[in-house]
Parts: sequence; structure tokens; C-alpha cells
Amino acid sequence: MKIKNSLLPVIISIFALILTVVISTTVGYAHITIGQTIKILLNTIHPFFIIPDLPINAEINILYVRFPRILGAGLAGMGLSL
Repeated sequence: MKIKNSLLPVIISIFALILTVVISTTVGYAHITIGQTIKILLNTIHPFFIIPDLPINAEINILYVRFPRILGAGLAGMGLSL
């Protein structure tokens, strides 16, 4: 019984982390919606989700500018917590 009680906070934390990453990729100078961000991230996971109406600038902005910064901030936070 103790394992089930400790699993719920872990699942909630993982969901909050994913939600924070998706929302933080939409914040910036270029206006990119949450829907476009999710489509771009799904397209990088598997090319089956190719969506032709997305601007290439949005994809470059998310994948090569914003996402590496978010990952770097996450790694820095993990390092500081240690």
C-alpha cells in the first residue's frame, strides 16, 4: 500500500514538468501558440505528425533556441539541488 501512495506525487510532478516545458517554449519574442509548440515537438519525436501549415521559423526557434535553453536551465537546477 505504501508504494501506491508514493507514486501519485511522482506522476503529478512529471506531468507538471512536461506542462512547464511546453508552456515555457511558447513564451518569447516570436508569437508561437501552445498548439504549434505541441505539433512541432510531436513532429520531432516521430515524422508521422508532419503538419505543413507551420512556419519554419517557429520550428527553428523552438528546437534550436528555446528548447536547449529550457534543458540547460533544468540541468542547472538539478546540479544546484545536488
